Amino acid sequence: MLHPVKRPTGKRLAAAGGTAAAAALALTSGFLGLGAGPATAGGNHPATTTTPIKHVVVIFQENVSFDHYFATYPKAANTPGETLQGTATPAPAFTAAGNTPKGINTLANAGLLAPNNPNSVQPSRLSPMQAVTCDQDHNYGAEQKAYNGGLMDRFV
Repeated sequence: MLHPVKRPTGKRLAAAGGTAAAAALALTSGFLGLGAGPATAGGNHPATTTTPIKHVVVIFQENVSFDHYFATYPKAANTPGETLQGTATPAPAFTAAGNTPKGINTLANAGLLAPNNPNSVQPSRLSPMQAVTCDQDHNYGAEQKAYNGGLMDRFV
């Protein structure tokens, strides 16, 4: 059995018309010069800072935590014999700056490295060879290819 189509009531028509008018006004106000004025510089800020920090760089990567990068920092050092990827050239040695803070909240400072860490693998710095982190896209086809018929040997 077919149901008759309900026709909108006067209140619904008025509400829909009001919504459409508000949307049209919001979309055209920028074109008509009715929007906010240009951005202005805020306040008088000193050229110097109270700490030696002038810039903060935040590193984000999917499924990678702060501890992956900094759990053993500032004790990070190149593995003996480490070379630049694909060459026999020795990798440059990493040396933390003398004024690098040492009391940051890391696994090492929290006493959570071996033997207190229940995980079988301790955090460590990636070698240049391991740091090649090409990533497959997250579409269905790429995931199926990485699955490789159950071998699961094509994941990065």
